[in-house]
Amino acid sequence: MDDHADPVAELRRLLAVHEVLHGASDPAELLPLEGELAAEVRELLGALGYDSLDRWAGLENLEGRLAEGRIDPVVLAHLRTAAGA
Repeated sequence: MDDHADPVAELRRLLAVHEVLHGASDPAELLPLEGELAAEVRELLGALGYDSLDRWAGLENLEGRLAEGRIDPVVLAHLRTAAGA
């Protein structure tokens, strides 16, 4: 880190990664996993070779952001990025 060409930008990047992996979900921001959103999540998971959000989130170290029947927007964004959506 000491020798990074842009240490402040690198610290920002690392903080963002830390927030994704270790931050807490805001219950008010959780999205209901139903209808079109549920279908999208199933499709994205299928494209990545997973049959459940739990399995994928566990491998991505996002299991702490899971909520029954809902999805954290941070998890959704990470899933979309992972699937290239």
